[in-house]
Amino acid sequence: MRLVDRFWSRVDTGSSSNCWQWQGSIKANGYGQIGVPGETQSAYTHRVAWLLVSGEWPDDMVLHTCDNKACVNPRHLYLGDRLDNAQDAVDRRLHPVGEDANKSDLTASDVKEIREKAGDTTQSVLAEEYGVSQTAISKIVRCESWQHI
Repeated sequence: MRLVDRFWSRVDTGSSSNCWQWQGSIKANGYGQIGVPGETQSAYTHRVAWLLVSGEWPDDMVLHTCDNKACVNPRHLYLGDRLDNAQDAVDRRLHPVGEDANKSDLTASDVKEIREKAGDTTQSVLAEEYGVSQTAISKIVRCESWQHI
């Protein structure tokens, strides 16, 4: 059976505006997978969907607008890089930030205080006061971390 036939026979298309769920093998990370002739490893199904619609393997990452890892609806897929993928995760709040992050030693209130005090004291003193590294203080002051505050 040809790849295109084998692939689409394992897709529940539902309707054109909704996710098209992959009905075949799913990896532990939630992404669909399928064997592709000429490839030594199975391929992610959203990448294969891109191949079948565009005619070319994507050089970049294939990202989802729907955040459904098993979706292969071409209308829900777009090309991007790791930075695009990371920014999507932040924009859609897919990963906790700030106080909600598991390893956060600071609160939003702490961050505001640090930024207010930054002009009057050294980062090393602030780091000791708040129990974090000088690098963490530097990133807060330069708004490289805790950007949402």
